[in-house]
Amino acid sequence: MVRPLAGSTALLRRRARELYQGLLRTHVLSAWYGLRRGECLTLRRSGFDPLPETLRVERSVNQLIDGALVVGPPKTEAGRHSAAIPPHIIPDLMDHLDRFVER
Repeated sequence: MVRPLAGSTALLRRRARELYQGLLRTHVLSAWYGLRRGECLTLRRSGFDPLPETLRVERSVNQLIDGALVVGPPKTEAGRHSAAIPPHIIPDLMDHLDRFVER
C-alpha cells in the first residue's frame, strides 16, 4: 500500500494549496510516489491513463553544474516505471491536465 510521506491526505491538500497553483499536483505526486522533482517536472499527459489509473515515469530532468538542464531517461532502469494512481488523486490530476497541460 502506498502511503503519503508527509501526513494525511487533508494535510497534503492544504499544503499543496499554499504552493504555486501550477505545481500543486507535483507536490501531491511527490508525496504519494516519492518521485524526484526532475521526474515530476517531466511527466507527460501521455504518461497518465485514467482508466487503468496508472502513471508512467519515463523521463527526468537534471541540472548540470553550469546550470544547463538535461532531459533524458531516469538515472536508473528502476526509475522508469508505472504506478497505480490512488482514486482520490485522479480528480486533481484531471483538473491539472485541463488547466496547465497542452493537448
